[in-house]
Amino acid sequence: MSKVPVFIKIGPKIGLGYRRNRTAGTWVVRLADGKGRNSRQAISSADDYEEADGERILLYWQAQDHARKITHGDRLGTVVPSGAPLPSDRHWTAMKAT
Repeated sequence: MSKVPVFIKIGPKIGLGYRRNRTAGTWVVRLADGKGRNSRQAISSADDYEEADGERILLYWQAQDHARKITHGDRLGTVVPSGAPLPSDRHWTAMKAT
């Protein structure tokens, strides 16, 4: 078990982390702001004990794709302020409209 996820870099300013729990592990996305700070958010359970379903339980490759989509999608270069939760698609749409 681990209290802190272990991260790997999967893209510019994006890290994918895995935290082992008593049960299935958790995939965590980390988005850096370029100033030494970052935001983190758990995105799903890992496929440690159950088959991946592509939504609630993800394989490593699915977790990578999901992390990239929720942090950047088609808005590369946008960074979340430190301490702020990662924005939802609705939030990104509102930001792009302004």
